[in-house]
Amino acid sequence: MGTWFIGLRRQLASVLLYFCFGLCPLAHGQPADVDYYKGRQVTIIVGSAAGGGYDTLARAVARHWPRHIPGGPHMIVQNMPGASGLSMTNHLAHVAPRDGSAIGLGNNAMPTGPILYPTAARFDATKLSWIGGSSRDAMVVAVWHTAPVASIDDLYKTELIVGGDAVGSAPVDYPVAANVLLKTRFKIVSGYKGTDDIDLAMERGEVYGNAGLGWVSAKVRNAEKIASGRLKIIAQYGFKPHPDLPDVPLFRLPEDPLDRQVLEILYARDETGRPFFAPPEIPRDRLMILRRSFQAMLVSDEFLVEAQKINLSINPVTAEELEALAARLSRIAAPAAERARKILN
Repeated sequence: MGTWFIGLRRQLASVLLYFCFGLCPLAHGQPADVDYYKGRQVTIIVGSAAGGGYDTLARAVARHWPRHIPGGPHMIVQNMPGASGLSMTNHLAHVAPRDGSAIGLGNNAMPTGPILYPTAARFDATKLSWIGGSSRDAMVVAVWHTAPVASIDDLYKTELIVGGDAVGSAPVDYPVAANVLLKTRFKIVSGYKGTDDIDLAMERGEVYGNAGLGWVSAKVRNAEKIASGRLKIIAQYGFKPHPDLPDVPLFRLPEDPLDRQVLEILYARDETGRPFFAPPEIPRDRLMILRRSFQAMLVSDEFLVEAQKINLSINPVTAEELEALAARLSRIAAPAAERARKILN
């Protein structure tokens, strides 16, 4: 591919992002604060431990994003695990500076936190300054090759011991909900610090699988184990298959309409796309700069080359889509939200 074509593609992508995403500061009647980030430091705070898929994503983003932000700030990554990412989001919502210098990377469950865990999630998802997501996800059931199950049908008949970290995380919430709504037979051993520890527990024979593993993360962290057959993906949650997993069967849906609404809350996490966001009420012009530069980075050749090398799936989610999702979740009917809380708590 000629360099002239790559350059033309970049220019066209920039123009489309500038107008189609509504990110042009002048369209909002405000001059862009283009000099704000010059010489400054921006911190991406990850709501999970170092070494996992979210951490890998954050560090790749930190290497490429500054080139697309006017002024080219220095960008670093910090980890703030706790309460399945809710601790970090609470920090962004109430403590972090509201000047565009602090950015959070939450897990996919974060927007559902105020519905499912209102006492732990001390934030309003509709008021966060959404920037965008890197990729829609799919939650899967991954089992070690020594597991007593080999297919999705076995999960309805045979008890499977799976590892989890804490209530509010996918490795706990998904199998808990599946047992109640889908009639599976997961036995959850919780208390692990994260997916790295669950992986080690599988290798040690303490558990046989992870029943709420994010596929995007698994592609990064578990590529060799999946390729060798030691780790097998036998089922996926959701209303339609992930494009990467057309042959992995979906769990059947419950007949009860209320139970289906509960699954809609749970499956909303797959739409979130590894969300990047800033605290509420940051200056609008800086938010527009962050949104536009983030989307431009996601389609840049340099970032996509690295993403391919480290097996990051890139399927961008816009800030507007995240805002719409947060608004939709805020309107969930009380009976469905109450039943979801009872199941997951």
